[in-house]
Amino acid sequence: MKKVTPYMLEKIPDRMAQRFGTIPSGSEDLYLFQLNTFEGNLLKMYRQNPRLRDYDALEAIAGCLLKVDGYLRGVEYDFSSVATEKNKQLCHALLAAFDPRENEELRAVLDETDVTWQGEGQEEYYATPVRCLLRIIKSIELFTKELGATGYFGFIERQFGELINRESGLKLGFCLPLAEEEPEEKMNRGGKVALGLLIIGSLTTLVRLLAQLLIPSGAPQTALEPSSFVQNGTLPLAFICYGIFAYTAIAALYLPLRRRSVSGLKYGALLSAIWIAYLLEPLPHVQPIDRIAYPLADSIALLAMGGLLGRSAGLPLKKAQIVWQWPQIVSVALCFVVGRFFQYTQVGIYSSYGRAPLATMLWTVLTGLVIGWVLRSFATVSSQERILEPGEIFSDWTGDPPVRSALTLGLAFFGANLLLFNFFMPLVFKTDLMDLLWRTLIDVVAVTVGSALGNALKFPASSEKA
Repeated sequence: MKKVTPYMLEKIPDRMAQRFGTIPSGSEDLYLFQLNTFEGNLLKMYRQNPRLRDYDALEAIAGCLLKVDGYLRGVEYDFSSVATEKNKQLCHALLAAFDPRENEELRAVLDETDVTWQGEGQEEYYATPVRCLLRIIKSIELFTKELGATGYFGFIERQFGELINRESGLKLGFCLPLAEEEPEEKMNRGGKVALGLLIIGSLTTLVRLLAQLLIPSGAPQTALEPSSFVQNGTLPLAFICYGIFAYTAIAALYLPLRRRSVSGLKYGALLSAIWIAYLLEPLPHVQPIDRIAYPLADSIALLAMGGLLGRSAGLPLKKAQIVWQWPQIVSVALCFVVGRFFQYTQVGIYSSYGRAPLATMLWTVLTGLVIGWVLRSFATVSSQERILEPGEIFSDWTGDPPVRSALTLGLAFFGANLLLFNFFMPLVFKTDLMDLLWRTLIDVVAVTVGSALGNALKFPASSEKA
């Protein structure tokens, strides 16, 4: 019998992740029933013993992983030196959810099926429980960081505590293993998702074209020449082609969020906030009517896209808790202001800074705050999932969490969105493409740096119900 040490508990999650992998980003839907069963059992133990802490759950999960490791390697572990009453309770609750060696009722059910959980089939059988346990570890770590020593238990109590009261009381639940998708099934599912995104992108483009018809013609502007598409009459066709491409790509950015905490409509609203801020930039060619008409038209299109995304892939959110960290918002805003000031004074980008510096800098400050607020709005808690820490959007990314967070939101979300937004402009106006690329690049770098600096700072979060 091999004696378990704290070091073994610390290292077993990484070792099991290397062997079994983790739940792929965007595939949480497939594991939702298993995750809810595991977390439901943890909640039942917490209700019996409110002195339990999130750290006890981490120890219990590590113990479960070592148990599975022992089954696979033919090693019997002695947990006497690391076992406590608290982690033993939680470990028992988790094992009851998936381990036929610990749950006779589950073993009886499996005996009536063709599922193999011993011998050569046991590695495949335990693959799903291991991935779920690894996913819950990430959730616990995030909640402990954001909400304190019992943040995770508090979350699962708020999110589905009422459901457990109604359906199962304190009886521990169990679930059968998840069948792996066949390659053909994965391909078919991926094709359906791609087709759905293309349809949503096309419908969003149609909505934007219809909204354009509502925009009245203003006085002719002379600051910028019309594009070649306008001059040769191919603007509608060019707009349709680029619009379908851009809106489809923007819709695809929602996929990692659909089972997290952001509804489709909220996603559209958050993007609208950024687009509106940029459309209100005091540029020389912008007419007074444009400051109302274009933000309204683009918002209609993005909200329509969000509604379609939520209907096709989102979840109804019963409750949400927004985790605010204002220093992070200010950090993004400050870096954005510095980046823009550099562009106005050193790069010389197209702007109204020369004739209206005060208005331009005021817009810069407000836009920076809007961008910071939007990025932090992705850090929410939903009724179905756990905290969406920015760096958790792509769970397979590696690296330092502040850097991963910044790269995820700064590049993958803000950067891609801004690039697609800015290149609507050359469809209508004869634009200096280098100017457009410079402003896009520097804005993205500034926001990414600001996000990294803000995430690297440790501030207590305040929260409010949404």
